[in-house]
Amino acid sequence: DIGSGLTRITMLSREMKSSTETESEKERLAGSIAKASSELIGQLGEIVWSVNPENDNAERFVAYVRDQLGRQFEELSVALRTDLGIEPGMEQRDIPPDVKRQVLMILKEMVSNALKHAQARTVAVTMRINAREVALNVADDGRGFDTTATRTHGNGLVNLLKRSEAISGTLKVESDANGTRYALRVPLPPPTFMRAT
Repeated sequence: DIGSGLTRITMLSREMKSSTETESEKERLAGSIAKASSELIGQLGEIVWSVNPENDNAERFVAYVRDQLGRQFEELSVALRTDLGIEPGMEQRDIPPDVKRQVLMILKEMVSNALKHAQARTVAVTMRINAREVALNVADDGRGFDTTATRTHGNGLVNLLKRSEAISGTLKVESDANGTRYALRVPLPPPTFMRAT
C-alpha cells in the first residue's frame, strides 16, 4: 500500500512538471497529489498505531475502530449503526498487531464498498472480541452484487479474502436485492493481559 502510494505521487509529480500541461490540468494534478499524500499519511498513521505495544489490547482496539468508523461516516447522509463489544474480563486481553491491522483494513474496505457501490442508506457494524476470536459483521441495505462474478473478475472481494486468510480468518459474503452481509471470524491466541494505563 505504501509503495503504490509513493509511486502514484511520483507519477503525478512527473506529469505536473511536464511543460505540455495546461494550468488547469496542473491544478488538477496538484489536487490529486495532495489527496494521495493525505491517504498515505493516514495509512502510515494506522501502521504506527497498529505496531505500538500500548495499543495491543481489546479495549484500545475497539476505541480505535469506533473512531475510524466515525471519521469514515463524517458528513455523510448514510446512517451508521454500531455495536462493538468485548466479553467481560477480556478488555485488557492482547490483540496481535497483524490482526489489528488486517481487521481494520478489512472493515474499512467493507464499509467503503457499501458507501461507494451499494447506494446504501444504512450500514450496520457489529464486532465482538472474546477469549477465542474477533467476530466482525458488516451489513448494508444497498443494491447488492453478484458475488460469483466478483470472485472471478473483481479485486475487492479477492483482497478481502486474502487479508482474512493472512490472519487465519474465515470470511463469508452474502449479497442480494436486500443488501450485502459480511461475516468475518478471526481466531486469537490464548489471551495474555496487559496492565491498564
